[in-house]
Amino acid sequence: MTNYWVGKTIEQWEFDGVELNKGTSIETIRSAERILGITFPSQFQQLYEKVNGFKDLDWIENTFSIWPIERMLEEYKESTNKKFIGFADYSLDVHQIGFLRGEEGVYKYCDNPVKFANTFEEAITLINSDDESIY
Repeated sequence: MTNYWVGKTIEQWEFDGVELNKGTSIETIRSAERILGITFPSQFQQLYEKVNGFKDLDWIENTFSIWPIERMLEEYKESTNKKFIGFADYSLDVHQIGFLRGEEGVYKYCDNPVKFANTFEEAITLINSDDESIY
C-alpha cells in the first residue's frame, strides 16, 4: 500500500513541472540492493515503485535532482566511498544525498557524510520544502 506522503510528493513534483520516470519494479529494486549491499527502507521502495526518480537530470526549483536507480548504480560504481549510496544531488553534484551502509537515516555528502534526516520520507520532505538542513 502506498503511503499518503508518496501521492503528495508526486503531486508536488508534477505541479512543479518536474519530468518523472515511470515507477520501477520490485525486482529492479531488489537487484540494486544486492549490487549495493544494502536494503532500502520501505519508504524508498514505496516511492520508487511509483516514480523512478527524475527524468533526464531534471530538478526541482532548489536544484535538487532525485536519481533513478540506474544513476544510483552508475554513481556508486564511480564513487571512491563505497559506504555511501547516493539517491539525489544538489546543483549538479555540489553535494549528494543518500544512505550510509550499516547506518540509520539519510545523509548529505560532500567531503564527509552528515546526517540530516532520520527517515527517507523526512529527507524527501526536507528537500521538497527547501529546508536549510539540506544544504
